[in-house]
Amino acid sequence: MIIQSRRKKAARPGRAPAAAPLTREVMNERFAAAIEESRGMPVLREDMLGEGEGAWDSDPRYPTETVNCLIWLQLIICEVYARGQPLESKIRIMDGIRYYGGHVAYGLRKSHFIEHWALLEPEPLVAVRLHRFPGYSRRTVRIDKERFRAYHNYPVRLYREELDTFDIDYITAEGLLKAVEDLAPGYYISFGVAGPYYEKLYGQGQGAMGLVHSLIIRIGDAGDGPRVEQSVVYHASTVLGSVAEAPLAVYVEKMSSLFYGYALFELDPAWDFHARPEADEEVERILRCEATLPPNEDRRKL
Repeated sequence: MIIQSRRKKAARPGRAPAAAPLTREVMNERFAAAIEESRGMPVLREDMLGEGEGAWDSDPRYPTETVNCLIWLQLIICEVYARGQPLESKIRIMDGIRYYGGHVAYGLRKSHFIEHWALLEPEPLVAVRLHRFPGYSRRTVRIDKERFRAYHNYPVRLYREELDTFDIDYITAEGLLKAVEDLAPGYYISFGVAGPYYEKLYGQGQGAMGLVHSLIIRIGDAGDGPRVEQSVVYHASTVLGSVAEAPLAVYVEKMSSLFYGYALFELDPAWDFHARPEADEEVERILRCEATLPPNEDRRKL
């Protein structure tokens, strides 16, 4: 099954041509290689990436030594599309994964709120239609963005800050174990839906939480046997301090006290990572405001 890109953009003068769509086989090979190569990277809770030298968050724009759970996922996604390309090209592709429109600014980071990313500019993620599976459910979450800004000492309004209420489609752990029998073999991206205990452990700077802790699920092809027995979860574990692997059934049982369930996505094989939408008025405002801010050495990085 090949997912068709939901948003086509005409090439603009001076822009690199769109990349040819990837096949599922190539994407699976690149997922496997990138995950294996990341296994030795230490995993921390803190956000070790920023917008580069001189920016409000002056940390580098590409991870080379350490990751957290979301930066690890972004790194794997980038490697799927940028395999074999030089670091400069990888940084630009990473910008398209991390920022709205690929415009580099702290206030434009997709990673602040994953449900915000999934609603406004999910590329290159494509949501798997979950309503057809057992265990389908929907949860409404209201995010306190002002509290988030205050915690991180960020003085500028975030991109589309007025959007604070989201409906999250997910399937329960039991539903996920059944869904893998119907999904095509290969790699999928998932986020846990935070439950009360997860919010108690990790929500001090944010309050209510929606989609959290990124996972990559590999659905195996077991021939005539149950696929769930060959399905594996990979994730960057702060508890272990490394990239971990676990059987899917074992993982979801272990996480039953933390997550209501799981949202599920695939990668768009036809994603045009060269495309950069023109900055709208709100993006321009954030870019201008951040340009006036001195580097913030006291920012909170969790």
